[in-house]
Amino acid sequence: MYPNWNAEYARKGFTLNQLADELEKRGIKRTVATLSLKFIGKAPITLKEAKALKEIVGTELSLDVLFKEAES
Repeated sequence: MYPNWNAEYARKGFTLNQLADELEKRGIKRTVATLSLKFIGKAPITLKEAKALKEIVGTELSLDVLFKEAES
């Protein structure tokens, strides 16, 4: 659902487990299952989550680009 995000975190070598752990360090508790649902568009990503995820992977992409939905 978010091809730029999926490519970016994979390119940086992160796993869903690592992302969940890093979010928890920032006070955002999410399970791997919940993150998976969010990344495929079955659950919404909050602005707080999006900002934290961008920071975790250390990308220069804007939130708009990073979480742009795939065109059908």
